[in-house]
Amino acid sequence: MIGRRAFLRAALGAALAACRPAARPTPAPTSARPSATLPPTATPTATPTPAPTSAQPDWAALGRDVKGGVIRPGDAPYDRARVLYNTRFDDARPQGIARCASADDVRAAVAFAQRYKLPLAVRSGGHSYGGWSTGPGLVIDTGPLNGVNVRSGDVVVGAGARLVDVYAALAAAGVGIAAGSCPTVGIAGLTLGGGVGVLSRGWGLTCDSLASADIITADGRARSRRSRSRSSSSPGHARPT
Repeated sequence: MIGRRAFLRAALGAALAACRPAARPTPAPTSARPSATLPPTATPTATPTPAPTSAQPDWAALGRDVKGGVIRPGDAPYDRARVLYNTRFDDARPQGIARCASADDVRAAVAFAQRYKLPLAVRSGGHSYGGWSTGPGLVIDTGPLNGVNVRSGDVVVGAGARLVDVYAALAAAGVGIAAGSCPTVGIAGLTLGGGVGVLSRGWGLTCDSLASADIITADGRARSRRSRSRSSSSPGHARPT
């Protein structure tokens, strides 16, 4: 069983993104990993927590449940899909990488990891200093969740969007947020780690611009959390550039 507290706590160290590899020891495997930020869902829903089993993981079943696809050792894209930005973790070989393209895909992957007692890792951009966005079990790759929808005063961003795509969409609308300068960092991991960047002295951290988040927790529920402050002068909004 993946504890919710441990699952969320791991998110804080999961993706403090960086543009330079850090000389850190390879982390010991852990069975708790972070939840993934997702585009808004209309109604919070739950997936029943599956009973753990000692049976071999049914990867074919997971492949049917995850519409974005599951990459396994031996598949042509595996060696490219498994590596992180930091080459220190190039020896990591997860049993499977779930390319999650929706909240339902994430729920299916979380339930699968619980049922088969697999260590679970969540990846946004793969820049984690400590290598927490990979592991020996199942990796939830949020890369397909990369939509960037700029609206009046704010922006809805998928968990897998990279900074280069976020900045391009914001620049086209004449707005911006405080974030880093490395283009391939994932927005979700950066935000969960705080998010230090070149505009931090004026605009604060990336997380200061977070107005709401739609997530899947370890119990399989889709939950929404929103800021009480929604004024255009307060954090939680894209700012004119």
